[in-house]
This record gives sequence, C-alpha cells and structure tokens, in this order.
Amino acid sequence: MKDTEAIKIMALITTAYPNRPWTDEQTELWIEMLAPVPFERAKANIRNHIMTNQFPPTIAEVARVEYEERIDPEIYQRNKQIAHQQWVAAGGEPEAFVYDPTGSNNARLTS
Repeated sequence: MKDTEAIKIMALITTAYPNRPWTDEQTELWIEMLAPVPFERAKANIRNHIMTNQFPPTIAEVARVEYEERIDPEIYQRNKQIAHQQWVAAGGEPEAFVYDPTGSNNARLTS
C-alpha cells in the first residue's frame, strides 16, 4: 500500500471513531506496517470492523488475512473434506456440517 493509501485508511478510522487521536509516531508506524498490505484488503477489513466493533482497530486487525487466503486452496479443500468425513462418521448430519478451519477437532494437512 502506498503512503497516501495508508493515510486514507487512517482517515476512515478517524471518521468512524472520532475520539481516535494520531500522534506523529503512530502515523509513521501505521504507514510503515501497512506498506505490504493491499489497500483493498485493508479497506474491506476496516469496513467490516466498523460494522462489528465499537472500538478502533489495531494494525493487526486492519492487515488481517483470512485463513483461507493463507493456505493453499487444494489443502484447504482437502482439510474441509476430511473434517466433513469425520463429522459424518461421528454421526453428524451431512447437511448440518459447517467447516471451521481453526477448529481443534478437524484433521488438517499442513503442506
């Protein structure tokens, strides 16, 4: 993300959370930390955060990458399939299955 885009992100946060002050040091840190984050992802994360949180976001919340984006799509689909099979084997209704990639009971491939 460009410096100007990071400033836009910070302005969006300030608009939604008017009591959020920015020091010069914080501004520099946010610009530096948001540099590798795609602008559109950060903007989407901010919009979601505004709709679901009453407090301003952290850098981590702005830069967050969904689990599905971090893992290879083929591995993700296979993990989902394994978890579904386990669900059904344990007596769960196939149609009621909801995949939680971070669930501790799901068997997952890692590479």
